[in-house]
Amino acid sequence: MNFLEKLDYMMDKMSINKNKLSAMSGVPYTTIDGFYKKGYTNTKMSTIRKIAAALDVSLDYLIDDNITDEYFRFTISDTDPQIDELVRNAEQLNAQGKQKLVDYSDDLLGNPVYQKQTPGGSSASDGLDRMA
Repeated sequence: MNFLEKLDYMMDKMSINKNKLSAMSGVPYTTIDGFYKKGYTNTKMSTIRKIAAALDVSLDYLIDDNITDEYFRFTISDTDPQIDELVRNAEQLNAQGKQKLVDYSDDLLGNPVYQKQTPGGSSASDGLDRMA
């Protein structure tokens, strides 16, 4: 699927038209309409990024013809699926929720009970504290 096919698919799925996508993304209607009339090869990345955000898809999904899964997201951690889950959860929070998550993680890091232990048995932050 190419960019326009994905755009059509997502607009159909969301029951929106080019005018509504323009309003949702902040991309001028004439730009979106121009994709269909003039093509999209020289489109600015910032424009595609706005459209991807409005459609709640990844930038990679829109620009890579080989990616056909609209839920596609690169993973953050190849070794710890909990990291990816934390990131996915954080993406669903508003600014106040994100700040609360940061505050909570700071609290957890301040308690040695929750810190990873280095091979020598000390907490991971011990070495950093000594460097400061």
